[in-house]
Amino acid sequence: MKTIKSASIYWDIIPGTQWDGYLNAYCSDGDGVVQVYEYADSRFEVSNQGEAQGTHSNLHAALKHASEILKYDYTEIYDSICI
Repeated sequence: MKTIKSASIYWDIIPGTQWDGYLNAYCSDGDGVVQVYEYADSRFEVSNQGEAQGTHSNLHAALKHASEILKYDYTEIYDSICI
């Protein structure tokens, strides 16, 4: 599995399939509580427990938004994955 680092969090990159509707999903907590979905039309959607929280035009902004959700809504998870 590939990973990328954004700020102080490592994000796993999970490839999508044609049936998923997205190219990649980015997840850092292991359970997909907060994810970023990358779509073919170059948009990135932040999801919190399956509910869309916003759309961004670049991955950096989407991961920052997702990190903030983890930090403020899931402090225990954030503290356990923050490096």
